[in-house]
Amino acid sequence: MQCTQPNCSEPAAFRYAWPWGQTGACCQGCLPGVQQNAKNLDRELAFSPVGRSERTTDRPPPPGSEELSAEVFELRSQVEGSALRIASLERENEALREKLQAAELDLAQVRSALEEAPIEDPDAGDESKVEGPPLGAAAAAPARP
Repeated sequence: MQCTQPNCSEPAAFRYAWPWGQTGACCQGCLPGVQQNAKNLDRELAFSPVGRSERTTDRPPPPGSEELSAEVFELRSQVEGSALRIASLERENEALREKLQAAELDLAQVRSALEEAPIEDPDAGDESKVEGPPLGAAAAAPARP
């Protein structure tokens, strides 16, 4: 029996079964990866050592495993799609954070410049200014005799 992990052709040392019925085999080197996958999926796997006779004999898959394999493939595809979307959103979020930091820096510079700028009276030195009631004040009514 060979290791069923991708890109591995070593002889299997362990067999395992997922809770949904899919079975697999892994070599000693792939064992930590299979255990980590189970942990990531929050699933328990029962490992059993492969006997000498099993190492050389391939068994047919259990009945119904083809349907489960298709469902697992679909779920894995959805997870991969979600992971790509998450990565895209994280990149977009980082770009927005950088824009926000730049805008906050610009705002701080403008505030600093306003605080340091001298205050000028726009009406100072303007002799053409006409004194009168404040803007928006109603004109006083003439007194009645």
